[in-house]
Amino acid sequence: MHERKPLLSVIIPHLNQPEALEACLDSLQSQTIDRAAFEVVVVDNGSTAFPRALVDRYPNTVLLQEERHGLRSEEHTSELQSHHD
Repeated sequence: MHERKPLLSVIIPHLNQPEALEACLDSLQSQTIDRAAFEVVVVDNGSTAFPRALVDRYPNTVLLQEERHGLRSEEHTSELQSHHD
Protein backbone atom coordinates (compact mmCIF):
# COMPACT_ATOMS: atom_id res chain seq x y z
CA MET A 1 0.00 0.00 0.00
CA HIS A 2 1.44 3.39 -0.94
CA GLU A 3 1.27 6.64 0.98
CA ARG A 4 -1.39 9.06 -0.19
CA LYS A 5 -0.02 12.39 -1.41
CA PRO A 6 -1.49 15.53 0.14
CA LEU A 7 -3.94 17.52 -1.97
CA LEU A 8 -2.21 20.80 -1.20
CA SER A 9 0.86 22.29 0.40
CA VAL A 10 0.82 25.19 2.83
CA ILE A 11 4.15 26.96 2.52
CA ILE A 12 5.08 29.38 5.29
CA PRO A 13 8.04 31.70 4.73
CA HIS A 14 9.63 32.61 8.07
CA LEU A 15 12.17 35.13 9.35
CA ASN A 16 12.56 36.05 13.03
CA GLN A 17 8.86 35.96 13.99
CA PRO A 18 8.40 32.88 16.19
CA GLU A 19 5.17 34.15 17.77
CA ALA A 20 3.57 34.67 14.35
CA LEU A 21 4.82 31.27 13.18
CA GLU A 22 3.36 29.60 16.25
CA ALA A 23 -0.01 31.32 15.71
CA CYS A 24 -0.01 30.22 12.08
CA LEU A 25 0.84 26.60 12.94
CA ASP A 26 -1.79 26.56 15.71
CA SER A 27 -4.38 27.77 13.22
CA LEU A 28 -3.45 25.07 10.73
CA GLN A 29 -3.64 22.38 13.44
CA SER A 30 -7.17 23.45 14.31
CA GLN A 31 -8.54 23.16 10.76
CA THR A 32 -11.43 20.75 10.27
CA ILE A 33 -10.07 19.43 6.98
CA ASP A 34 -8.42 16.02 7.27
CA ARG A 35 -4.78 16.68 8.23
CA ALA A 36 -3.64 14.09 5.68
CA ALA A 37 -5.11 16.27 2.94
CA PHE A 38 -2.44 18.94 3.32
CA GLU A 39 1.21 19.26 4.19
CA VAL A 40 2.90 22.17 5.95
CA VAL A 41 6.34 23.36 4.89
CA VAL A 42 8.06 26.12 6.88
CA VAL A 43 10.93 27.77 4.99
CA ASP A 44 13.21 29.69 7.33
CA ASN A 45 15.11 32.46 5.56
CA GLY A 46 18.03 32.90 7.95
CA SER A 47 16.43 33.63 11.32
CA THR A 48 18.80 34.49 14.14
CA ALA A 49 17.18 31.64 16.13
CA PHE A 50 16.36 28.64 13.92
CA PRO A 51 12.77 27.55 14.86
CA ARG A 52 13.45 23.77 15.03
CA ALA A 53 12.02 23.27 18.56
CA LEU A 54 8.86 25.19 17.68
CA VAL A 55 8.22 23.33 14.42
CA ASP A 56 8.95 19.95 16.02
CA ARG A 57 5.85 20.41 18.20
CA TYR A 58 3.64 20.14 15.09
CA PRO A 59 3.34 16.67 13.54
CA ASN A 60 3.77 16.33 9.78
CA THR A 61 5.37 19.76 9.47
CA VAL A 62 8.61 20.10 7.53
CA LEU A 63 11.21 22.76 8.32
CA LEU A 64 13.61 23.83 5.61
CA GLN A 65 16.44 26.32 5.95
CA GLU A 66 17.04 28.58 2.98
CA GLU A 67 20.66 29.57 2.56
CA ARG A 68 19.92 32.33 0.06
CA HIS A 69 17.88 35.26 1.35
CA GLY A 70 14.71 36.58 -0.21
CA LEU A 71 11.17 35.45 -1.01
CA ARG A 72 11.94 34.05 -4.45
CA SER A 73 14.53 31.66 -3.04
CA GLU A 74 12.03 30.49 -0.37
CA GLU A 75 9.48 29.73 -3.06
CA HIS A 76 12.04 27.71 -5.00
CA THR A 77 13.12 25.69 -1.94
CA SER A 78 9.53 24.93 -0.92
CA GLU A 79 8.61 23.86 -4.46
CA LEU A 80 11.41 21.32 -4.36
CA GLN A 81 10.16 19.94 -1.02
CA SER A 82 6.37 19.90 -1.54
CA HIS A 83 4.77 16.59 -2.47
CA HIS A 84 1.56 17.47 -4.26
CA ASP A 85 1.20 17.35 -8.05
